[in-house]
Amino acid sequence: MPAKRARRKKPFKLKLKKKTVYNIFSLGFFLTGILFLIATISKSESTMALNTALYEKFGSLALLFPFALFFFGFLFLRLKMYLSQVNVTVGYLVIFT
Repeated sequence: MPAKRARRKKPFKLKLKKKTVYNIFSLGFFLTGILFLIATISKSESTMALNTALYEKFGSLALLFPFALFFFGFLFLRLKMYLSQVNVTVGYLVIFT
């Protein structure tokens, strides 16, 4: 009779609800948008590298990029308000590009 194989249990299994994952993504988009907005507005030494990277990628539209991230954050929040609708986010991205 063959020996039974011992199954290795995963040490940590993470089960998150769908709404929790959406909230984590929206929080990430909001925080990244705030970071980019601070980098474009302030001219300190700590944000200069991020500011130059933004202006190299987007040029004069670098000021509008954080707002695209805010719209994605509102989209993932799934609230019943105008800014969290898909057509608002897609329309802003079309105008941005």
